[in-house]
Amino acid sequence: MSTIEKGKYTHTPGPWFFGTGWIGAGEIREGRVIARVDNYPYGDSEANIRLLAAAPELLEALRAAIEVLRWEESGGKEERVYDAAVSAIAKAEGRP
Repeated sequence: MSTIEKGKYTHTPGPWFFGTGWIGAGEIREGRVIARVDNYPYGDSEANIRLLAAAPELLEALRAAIEVLRWEESGGKEERVYDAAVSAIAKAEGRP
């Protein structure tokens, strides 16, 4: 379960997976439900549940991307992408 310790936010480790209106974490056979999605399967709920279930992998991919972008010194498009990635990671980790 998510915790806040000394100002640092940590999420339930992946892998995450989804079922009919819920998201689970851990091994599928022994995992636990960590979130439920209202209004499933109507509207945008299926797309939302897939996006939420992919969150741990997306966060790790973004962390890897900023390591590559950190070395770009063009001050142009790469810098804006880097800044957006750093901001998204901070939001996911509960930092300002």
